[in-house]
Amino acid sequence: MPDHEAPPLHFNIVWHDRGREPRQPPNPEYPEGIDLDGAGGVTPACTTPLDYPAKRCGYYSVECTRCGVHVMVTTAGRPDDPRSLTIPCKAAVLCVCTGCGNQAAILYGSQWKRDYALDQI
Repeated sequence: MPDHEAPPLHFNIVWHDRGREPRQPPNPEYPEGIDLDGAGGVTPACTTPLDYPAKRCGYYSVECTRCGVHVMVTTAGRPDDPRSLTIPCKAAVLCVCTGCGNQAAILYGSQWKRDYALDQI
């Protein structure tokens, strides 16, 4: 993976080639790639580098073997391709109380963790 460290061992990352070249020019605001933040501040979360730039149009299939979250990230083989990805762990679940409508993130996993108010995540 040029210019990046190897992905953490708990990620399975596969790039799927769609076999076509990009049709649109790259976004000039990202000449060195995009660090995608799919977590939006939610914790726990993990970050992994992606092979950058991709060869052409396609997508990454990214799976965390610890929590089971699985996402897809598209590529176009341009300078504005994603170069890293941050995703929330599957254990971060947003719940809405049916009685009062309050929202809270409940974290669970191998150890029970305390509830977080929505404004704390």
